[in-house]
Amino acid sequence: MPLTDDEWSRGKCAFKLLQYMAASLPCVASPVGANTEAVLDGVNGFHARDDAGWERALERLIVSAELRVRFGAAGRAHVAERYSMQSYRSNYVALLTRLAALDGGGIE
Repeated sequence: MPLTDDEWSRGKCAFKLLQYMAASLPCVASPVGANTEAVLDGVNGFHARDDAGWERALERLIVSAELRVRFGAAGRAHVAERYSMQSYRSNYVALLTRLAALDGGGIE
């Protein structure tokens, strides 16, 4: 997911990238904005800052089926842990529980 490093790109979400990761696809992304949280460099994909970085990352993925599989599985697990409905559900319940405690249990 190549992006230029500018204000517009820094404000974009990583939705397309997260969809690819949820499909267990290995990813390469510019480390800009939300991409830096979605792709953990060397763990579930690669960051590429320039043309040479893109070439190196893509070449490593092309020559290594094991790396493609490992990054795909790690990316899917990362999306499930951080961005899935299940993870948001528990975050929302925790937030609502804290808010209810602050309110004294009742809303007037």
